[in-house]
Amino acid sequence: MPTVKPRHAITETSEVSHALDVARRRWPGQPPARLLVRLIETGAQAVEAQQADVAGERERAVLALTTLSAYYPAGYLDEVRDGWAQ
Repeated sequence: MPTVKPRHAITETSEVSHALDVARRRWPGQPPARLLVRLIETGAQAVEAQQADVAGERERAVLALTTLSAYYPAGYLDEVRDGWAQ
C-alpha cells in the first residue's frame, strides 16, 4: 500500500514470534501486521503509565520531604523563639 509515512521492517526473531503468539491469544483473528501495531500501541501505553507512576512517586517523595509538620509539631517555632529571648 503506497504511503508517504516511514516504514519499518521487523524480522521475526524468536522474541518477536513469542510476542505475536501472545498477541494472537489476546486479539485472535488479526493479521500479523495488525498484531504488531497493537503490541506497539499497548507497549507505548504501558511505558507512559509506568513513567506517570514514577513521576507520581517522585512527587510524593518530594512532598513527604518538604512536609515538615510530621517532624515539628504545632508551636515548635514559638518554643524555639521563646528560648532566644532569655
